[in-house]
Amino acid sequence: MGKESATFDAKVAELVALCRPLDVPHILTVRRMTREDPESRKWATEKQIDIVFMVILSDALKRMGLDDLDAAAEDEFEPLLPQASPDARDQDRWLLYDLSRQFLANYERPSAEADKVSDTAADDDEDEDYEQDRPFVDFPTLFDDTLTRYMRKTLKVLAVKSNRPNVPPPFYLAPRFRDCFAEVTNRLILPQMRKSRAIKDLGTARNWEKNGAVTLIAMVQSGDTRNNPILHQWDTRWSIFQPDRDASRAKHKSLEDTPWPDFLQHAARNDYVAPNEERIWILRQILRWEAEAMADGWEAISQLYKQEFSPSSKHDRARPGAFRDGLIKWINRLPAHGGEALAAKAFFEFPKCDKMFLRSILHTFGTSRQRMDAVPLLADFMENLPK
Repeated sequence: MGKESATFDAKVAELVALCRPLDVPHILTVRRMTREDPESRKWATEKQIDIVFMVILSDALKRMGLDDLDAAAEDEFEPLLPQASPDARDQDRWLLYDLSRQFLANYERPSAEADKVSDTAADDDEDEDYEQDRPFVDFPTLFDDTLTRYMRKTLKVLAVKSNRPNVPPPFYLAPRFRDCFAEVTNRLILPQMRKSRAIKDLGTARNWEKNGAVTLIAMVQSGDTRNNPILHQWDTRWSIFQPDRDASRAKHKSLEDTPWPDFLQHAARNDYVAPNEERIWILRQILRWEAEAMADGWEAISQLYKQEFSPSSKHDRARPGAFRDGLIKWINRLPAHGGEALAAKAFFEFPKCDKMFLRSILHTFGTSRQRMDAVPLLADFMENLPK
């Protein structure tokens, strides 16, 4: 027993001495070779070898310095991975992710790495509450005004105030998108919805002068598209812009009759990723997202992040993993993929919520096919991040 212990200690000392001058990619290569070498089993188990290299790699990551380590983490550790098969590289990537968290947990990225979006760019217009009383004119005015203000309020909750370097936000997180979306929906969506028999009947079904706005939004939030004339007509109108819906009609459709040129031009001016035909399903969700519930979710998520990574006192510190668990809870809780939109927002607002962090959350929802079924918005967001 004593001889085996001495052999183990000697081999570990040799590995430590060999790896001390090496950088992380070369250490990972030595680790792979050691794990695959049958001779290694004569002096250590696979678990013992893994523990030894965890210590060696931790020391190497610490020597890199926090700025360089954070930059590597932002790039999913790609600069630190040696050449290998995709599966082997992914195993190395997750190992580095787990080991680096102890060093980056309290790291504050320099301000240049997270430029703030000017508050005036996001808040220079007054988003009026849809519940605020307005003089009743007629049902068409009430209909357009209420739904527009409701969606603007939701998009304001989602608007990001921080940027990731070289990563433009998707449209539903862009501070200025709500301006363009309001213009497009008031030109191409809401008036056409009101021409339907279902919405015309709705306009004469009751007296809308009293609590009209609140009643409309209550109908929207009641769910079940089949028995909900507002959501049904909303989806129907957007479906007209689906690709290849009707080839003969599409051939003669003018660009002025579609939202895509407006979206593209506005996105180019305001530096965000514009919606397109493949994202119509996300545009449909905007009316389904409940502004108050989204705001509550974001407040809870923000509080957990602060408590875990920058608590004001020891008593205020949350347990490790609290932010991750809270994010998953709100992803599961909010309807219409609203929690996934908050997770995407967290990527821009919270330095610790980087690509590897969100990828670890994504993987909790199963295989690639299962993830597309369960969390399609988050999967789409991750898939379209710059490589």
